[in-house]
Amino acid sequence: VRRGDPEWHSFRDVDVDFRVGSEHTFESLKRDVCAYFGVPASLHALFNKNNTEWQPSLLVLPELLLAEPGCQIWLVSQEPDENDFVEARPSVDWGSEALCEEMLNQKKAALNPPPAPKKSYTMEQFLIKDFKARTRGEILRDLLFVVCVVLATLLTRDVGACYTGRVAVDTADFGESFPPEYKPNVDFQYPDIANYEEMYQWLNGVLIGALDLGESNTTSMYERVIGKIRLTQLRVVEDSCSVPPELLDKNSTGNSTIHCYPVFTTENMMQAPYGPDSRWSFYESSSILVTTGFYASYPAGGYMIDVPLNAEIAANIFEELEANEWTGRETRVVFVSYYLYARNYDLFYQVLAILEQSAAGNVRPMVTYRPFPLTFDPVIFCLLYTSPSPRDS
Repeated sequence: VRRGDPEWHSFRDVDVDFRVGSEHTFESLKRDVCAYFGVPASLHALFNKNNTEWQPSLLVLPELLLAEPGCQIWLVSQEPDENDFVEARPSVDWGSEALCEEMLNQKKAALNPPPAPKKSYTMEQFLIKDFKARTRGEILRDLLFVVCVVLATLLTRDVGACYTGRVAVDTADFGESFPPEYKPNVDFQYPDIANYEEMYQWLNGVLIGALDLGESNTTSMYERVIGKIRLTQLRVVEDSCSVPPELLDKNSTGNSTIHCYPVFTTENMMQAPYGPDSRWSFYESSSILVTTGFYASYPAGGYMIDVPLNAEIAANIFEELEANEWTGRETRVVFVSYYLYARNYDLFYQVLAILEQSAAGNVRPMVTYRPFPLTFDPVIFCLLYTSPSPRDS
């Protein structure tokens, strides 16, 4: 309505009702109002009393049901010097109460969406989540252990003493020739071992005497053996490799007469008991430390035998292991480990003989030394803590 029109004053005090349905928007209300007063809808817009335009796409009912009583809808002309309005009162009849309540609930739901439901887990997902959390804790613990050992062994040890002690042990335990009854007319030593039969010859013929077991329990005069000698073996599962069927020799029953023994991986690592009456069991370790050899990297744990420091008992154990085939084609590595204390240097040595058997069947020996000082007691605790102990010998 133009302010200067003759009809202006007659329209100002006229009460006009507009029926608004559930599908009416402010755009459709504006068209109805403008059509009633005879003004073009394209030149007018609807504003509230705060001088904010009602969005044309909004539904009228939800907005007015939430508005304050006595709210106004201004029909404002877009031409200069024109300001006309229509007043809307929410107290007028909007239709059925059910429709009003439904529209009001829709508006409230849009303004206050319900909180997102809490994520639920299946038992499998919960176990996976718990496993990941425990794994992270174990990794952090083992990393802390590695840092402590590195700092203790590298920052507090005498490098010269470590080297001279290693040379002495290497000469006495691994540089001694095999007895003539094992290798006549040949100078055969630990580095020349090529199979596990020769490993047992070294254990019986060289190591027992080099450590002077049952007597002084010392090697190279000054390094005393402490604890026990531990033999640890890791094996692979028989027939866990892939062989084309046409290359398998089969007997009359259709079963293969030739077995395969793959290279070592943690996936094909054997853990089932074996031997006479399944006497040799696999012992697991919580440590993540690995030992790297020529052919593979080996985790902690395995089939373990602890040998006491007695020459006669040690010889009987070695002979029994060989006779009952403790090692075989499934064997991929044997560790022979023991600890020495060099009193002249006040140092401990962990001596680790590693005898790896490749998938081709040859054994390759090596040896490592790990010196650490006696004064740092937590190191000894950590070494014992991460080393699994068999339940019986």
